[in-house]
Amino acid sequence: MRIHPIALFALLSSAFVFSSNAFAHGAHVHGKALATVAVEGAKIQVNLSVPQDSLIGFERQPKTDAEWAKATKALEVLAQGDQWVKFTAEGACELASRTIEAPLMVKPIAGAVVTKAEHSDVLVSYRFECKKPAEVKLATFSLFDAFKDVKVIQVQLAGAKKQKSARLVSSARQIPLQ
Repeated sequence: MRIHPIALFALLSSAFVFSSNAFAHGAHVHGKALATVAVEGAKIQVNLSVPQDSLIGFERQPKTDAEWAKATKALEVLAQGDQWVKFTAEGACELASRTIEAPLMVKPIAGAVVTKAEHSDVLVSYRFECKKPAEVKLATFSLFDAFKDVKVIQVQLAGAKKQKSARLVSSARQIPLQ
């Protein structure tokens, strides 16, 4: 039985949201990020959930100027998704959009109620568009270089020709897309 990539992406996205909600209630593992990669024609969607602690060393809102600087730097790195997730160069993929949810890593607006959380995850979503999708054979994740406390990225891949799960580490950071 073959599942259409859009249906599979919807399923993986639901799993991503579900697992992210589970993380919010204490089920996450420090050092381990979860990613879904969905390939649909010329579009590639990458969703990432990573414990805030693995990015900046703590799971609360920053308190000092140095902690705020660290959080800001982490968000800047995550915003450059095309720098830490790369696809086969011949595919000519470009980052088309990004969304980052990191409620404890941004300064609250005056009068806003700040949620107290024991465990906080950062959720990132990227959409890439590729000019030559048939040439996109491989995805390489280099998040390990920017965030030394990220030790594992568990990836779920869904595409027209392949569904796969992979455990990426610094020394083995690539996943075939075809």
